[in-house]
Amino acid sequence: MFETQKTDNTNTLLSRSDTAKFLNISLVKLWQLTKDKAMPVYKIGGKVLYKKEEIENFIEIQYDSKNAGQ
Repeated sequence: MFETQKTDNTNTLLSRSDTAKFLNISLVKLWQLTKDKAMPVYKIGGKVLYKKEEIENFIEIQYDSKNAGQ
C-alpha cells in the first residue's frame, strides 16, 4: 500500500558540531574554514548548517590536492 522512498542523503544538513566530528577537526578549525570560504555554510533560523555532500566534496578536493604531487 505504501511505497518506501529511498532517502537522498545529498541534501542532508549537519550542525557545526556534527560537521566537526565528521571531519575530525575542532570547532575552531571549522570556523576558520568557514571564514576562509573553503566550505559553504547555510544559516537557517539562526543555526549554522553544512550540506553533507559539500563536506564530502571538500574532503575529496583536499585529498586530491595532497596526492597531486605524488
